[in-house]
Amino acid sequence: MAENTNSPTPESAHGDFQLSLGYAGVLRIRAAPRIRLTLVSRKQPALEKLDAWQVVVGGKCENVMDALPCRLQWLVTSDLFSDKVVAHPRETCIVPDADGKTFAVHEKDGEGTRPLRISVFELGLLGKGRLGYRLEPLLFGSEPVEVKPGMSEAIAYDLGVNLKYGPAPKELTKEWLWDWIEKQTHQRRVGSIVQFAPVLPRLFNGMLARLDIWPAPAEGEAPDEGATVHLEWEVGNPQAASQLLWRVGFMGTPEEGKCKALDQQLAVVGSVSPPPKLAFHYQLTLSPKPPPTPPDEKGKGKKPPPAAAAPTLLQSDPQFLFEVPRPRLKSFDLRFSEGKLSVEAGCENFSDSVQLDVVLKAYVREPISGEGDDTVWRVEELDDYVRYYLFPGVCAVPGEEELEADLVPPSLLDLERRASQLGAVVETFNDNKFKRVLMNLQEMPRAYLKAFERVKGLELFVTLQLSPSVSSRTDVSLHDFLEYEASDDQKKGGFAPIRNGQFVSKVFAPGVCSLSTVDVSGHARRLYSPLPKIPPERMDDFHHFVATVCGESIGQCEAAWKGVAHTIMNRVARKFEKWSEYLSTTEVINKSGFDGSKNDIHEYSLAFLKDAGAARKKYSKIPESSWENVKRILEISVPIFMERDGDGGGVVFFYSPKTQNALGRAPPSWIYQEGDKRLVRITDAVLGGAKDDFEFYAFKYPEKFPRMTDEEIQKARAARGKS
Repeated sequence: MAENTNSPTPESAHGDFQLSLGYAGVLRIRAAPRIRLTLVSRKQPALEKLDAWQVVVGGKCENVMDALPCRLQWLVTSDLFSDKVVAHPRETCIVPDADGKTFAVHEKDGEGTRPLRISVFELGLLGKGRLGYRLEPLLFGSEPVEVKPGMSEAIAYDLGVNLKYGPAPKELTKEWLWDWIEKQTHQRRVGSIVQFAPVLPRLFNGMLARLDIWPAPAEGEAPDEGATVHLEWEVGNPQAASQLLWRVGFMGTPEEGKCKALDQQLAVVGSVSPPPKLAFHYQLTLSPKPPPTPPDEKGKGKKPPPAAAAPTLLQSDPQFLFEVPRPRLKSFDLRFSEGKLSVEAGCENFSDSVQLDVVLKAYVREPISGEGDDTVWRVEELDDYVRYYLFPGVCAVPGEEELEADLVPPSLLDLERRASQLGAVVETFNDNKFKRVLMNLQEMPRAYLKAFERVKGLELFVTLQLSPSVSSRTDVSLHDFLEYEASDDQKKGGFAPIRNGQFVSKVFAPGVCSLSTVDVSGHARRLYSPLPKIPPERMDDFHHFVATVCGESIGQCEAAWKGVAHTIMNRVARKFEKWSEYLSTTEVINKSGFDGSKNDIHEYSLAFLKDAGAARKKYSKIPESSWENVKRILEISVPIFMERDGDGGGVVFFYSPKTQNALGRAPPSWIYQEGDKRLVRITDAVLGGAKDDFEFYAFKYPEKFPRMTDEEIQKARAARGKS
C-alpha cells in the first residue's frame, strides 16, 4: 500500500512516532520494559559438597522490578571430557537486589526462592574446567545474555584427577623377576607390571571408582569390550593399591586380597596395518557407594534393597594413557644337525618377565611334480606323514605305491608310537626367546632313517602359533597379538603365514612357518609363502576388490568366485569402450556395473577384512559359514589381484540367470553383440565342471581389445595429474 498523508510516520530512533493531522485510524500500542542484563564476575563459595555447591550468577540490571522467571543453561568445559551444554535441572528466576540495579539468579523454592545451587553429579563435573552460562529472561522481547567458559566471568572448578602410574613397587612384585635395565629405565613394554596411584580430590573419598583400559581401536571403531580390562577400587581406601595393578596388554586384574597379575591372557591388540607403537586409552568412572542393606526387624535376614534410582555416574571421555612398542616376532628358524631337528625363536618388545606359551608343529613338504619355482608340493604334518606316507605298505593311502622289498616296515604299534612323539608340542618364550630339539633321528630305528632318505626332495619345516591358553579368543590371527613381517617370493625377510597346512593371507593366519626348510642331510632352503604380498598403497583397492567379489558371488562355488575376480581384473585399462579410462580395480567396480559393491554382503565383508574381531561383534547375526567364505575368497583373490594367476580364460562378462528370471528380465543384451565385440560362452571352462548359477563370457576376438601397456597406463595417469 502506498503511504498517504494520513498514515503514521515511521518510528524514530527513540521508538516514538508522529501522527499526521486528520488521522482517523485505530492505533493499538503495546509497551513492555526493555530488560537489560549485564553479567559480571562474582566471588564463588568453595566447593565443599558434591551434591550442593552454592554458586553465584548475577550482575547489573535495568527495569527488573520483581522476580523474573528465566532459563539457565550451563556451558561446561573440562580437561577430561568434551564441551557440553546442560540445562539447570530446577526452575530459576532473576531476583533484583534492593537497589534495583543488580541481580542474582536464584532457584525456586516453594513459594519463594533460594540461592543457586548445582550438583557435581547433575552437571557431570570431573577434572579441571570452567562453567560458562547462558541466561534467558522469560519475557517477550528480552534478549539472552551469555558468559562463555573462557571469559573471566565464568566459574572455575577443580576436581582434577592425576592418574599417576609407574613400575610396580618391589613389595608388590616380589614374586616376579624383572629385568634389571627395565627397572632402572622404567621402560614400559607389553607385559610390564604397572602400579596405578590415582590422586583424586578428597570429596570423592568413599566413592567407587573404575578404570577401563583398552588398546586403541581402528579409527572410527568403538573399543573392543573383549580387549578391555577393568580395575575397581574405593577412593581413599589405603588398601586400594593391591587392586590397582595392571600388566600392560594383558586381560587380568588382581583378585581381592591377592596379587595375580601374571597368570593372565593377552589382549587382542592387532590391526590390518598396525603402527609400530601400541597405544592404550582409559576411561575413569566414579559412582556413589551404595548404602548397606539393613537387616529385617526380626533379625532373620536382610531386607530386600529398595528400588534404587538410576545410578549417578561421573565419567571422563576416553583419554590417552601411554603407548608401548608393539610386540614382534623377530626370528624363527630351525636346524638339522647330527640327526637332530632343533628350532629356536626370538621376540622383541615383551617384558622379560613374560612367559608366552606357543604351539610348535613339524611339517614335511614333498615335491610331487614340476621343478624349481614351478614345483608342486604336498604338505603334511610330520606325524601324519610318518603314519600314512613314510611306510605306505603299513598304513596304505589310496594311490600310494608299496614299499620296496628291502625296506622292512615297522609294526603298526611302533609306527603309531613314533608318530605320536612327533605331534604338536608346547614351548614357552622366556626372556623373549626359546630353543628346543623337536626330533632326533639318531634315536629312530634304521628303517625310519632309510625311509626318510629314499624320499627325494623331502624337506621339513616347523610352524608356530600361540597356545590356546594365551587368549580366550579363537577367531583372531597371530598378528593380532604378535606382529610379524609376512613373506612372499619377492622378499628376503619375513615368515610365511599358514593355517591348517595351507599358505594363507596374514589377515587370517593363526600361525607362521619357520624362516627356512631343511632336508635330512641338513641343507637349508628359504621358505616363502606362495601368495604374493599386496603393496600397502594398494590395500584399499584390494579390500574393495575382495568385498565386491563377496557381494557378487559369496553364495556361489569357488570356481565362480575366481571367475568374478578375473572379470574385474580383465577390464582394468582394457581398450574397450570406456574401460580404457578405468585404470584400477576400484574404478572398474564403481563404473562398470558391479552391483555387488553396494549391498550388505560387501559392507560386512569389507568390515571383516579390516578388523575381523570388530566385524564379528558388529555383525553378530552373520553365520560362521559366511565368515569362512570371506576368508577363502580373500585367499584366492590375492594371486588374481596381483596378476599371478592367469586371466581365467579371458572372462570379461558374467550374469546370473536365476537373478534375471526373478526380476522378470531377459538375458543381458551384451550376449548378442556382433562383429568385433562378439562374445563366446566359457562357463564350462571357468567352472571346471562345477555346477553353478553363473554364466561367463569372453571376447571371441580378444586381440581387438588388448590391455594397455604399463607405459600407456603411466602416461594416462600422468595426464590425469596434469588436468
